[in-house]
Amino acid sequence: MDNNYESKWWAHIYDQRWIDDRREAFERDFAFYPLQLAGVKGPVLECACGTGAVMLPLMAQGFDVQGFDISKPMLTELRRKALELRITDIDRRVSQQRFTDFSYDVAFEAIIIPSNSFMMIATQDEQIQTLRNIHAHLAPGGRLLMHFFVPLYALPASLARDADVTDWSPTSQPREVGTYVHPDTGNSIHLSFTMTSDPMTQQETGTYYFEHEGEVHEVPYASRYTYPAEFELLLRDAGFHRWEVHGSADCTRAFALSAEHTLCFWVVHKDG
Repeated sequence: MDNNYESKWWAHIYDQRWIDDRREAFERDFAFYPLQLAGVKGPVLECACGTGAVMLPLMAQGFDVQGFDISKPMLTELRRKALELRITDIDRRVSQQRFTDFSYDVAFEAIIIPSNSFMMIATQDEQIQTLRNIHAHLAPGGRLLMHFFVPLYALPASLARDADVTDWSPTSQPREVGTYVHPDTGNSIHLSFTMTSDPMTQQETGTYYFEHEGEVHEVPYASRYTYPAEFELLLRDAGFHRWEVHGSADCTRAFALSAEHTLCFWVVHKDG
């Protein structure tokens, strides 16, 4: 059984869920990458490119982007969309690889990890391997651009007590997400989930339930949240020495962890 976003069921609804359903949040997050990539002429790598929700618009803006993802169904959807856009070299640009051991024979001017995808790396050891691999694939002076969030329920009670944590806090009973359209059958896909959290490992585990035509398809889920101070240590371990962290996609606000402010945008520099 496929885990996380490797499943074909996520490929069926990903754009509906993360672009259409959450348009405001998607546009806010997407604004960060073109802003930071302004002036970049060399190759850019997107880790976990999925259906191309970020990669294809960046290519349309003239950036030379390659991407990888672990999910074959996601990449199939990306290729379909690229052909609709008459992108003829998409096969050389995308590949099925993993965070920890992806490999290219080119040094990238920038590597990006949008959409909180770093959280899909479910152990600290794998996070370290990933960051070391990214460091090795960046050109001297290149940058890692990424963002992730710290779940509200992971914050001290003094920070989280006034926040609304009902939507994504751990739950033992299925919680409704929404209803989407199957791209082939045209019938509804009803999505719900359960989740538990282990504060010792900072891991979330659970199950997403895709109900379609009277059948329920279960997709296991696992992720790991990372605190900003911890992430700085991981960066140092990987060989990075300089970075900025922002609290808004336009980089006009400093990051300060609070109940209203859990999303952090990172600009990480490899020494020249």
